[in-house]
Amino acid sequence: MYLLWVWMACLLAYLGSDKQQVLDKPFSKPLAWLGFIVFNSVACYQLIGQYAELSASLMLLTLIMMMWIVIVLSAPHIKAKGWRYCAAGSVIFALLAGLIEISLVPMGVTYVA
Repeated sequence: MYLLWVWMACLLAYLGSDKQQVLDKPFSKPLAWLGFIVFNSVACYQLIGQYAELSASLMLLTLIMMMWIVIVLSAPHIKAKGWRYCAAGSVIFALLAGLIEISLVPMGVTYVA
């Protein structure tokens, strides 16, 4: 479920921005960045349980960059605003994480790195 933690972390960082288009009023920046650090730390801890430290760190960095691109490109185009947007993204990335686990575990791919 590390994808869900990374999604929530990147979403908090985005919602703390003055230019975000999801909420009427942005979150406070210190609280948003604190949440970003905490959620990504949890995700990194989960990834280190499966992969080596360097692999987990690079994977987390890649996921953060991907999530920010997804958030910035999808926020202005999706009609759902506010918490519906946040919940929709959470459900999508939770389902994606489940599909990744279902497809990779039987092949033993998660233990290669």
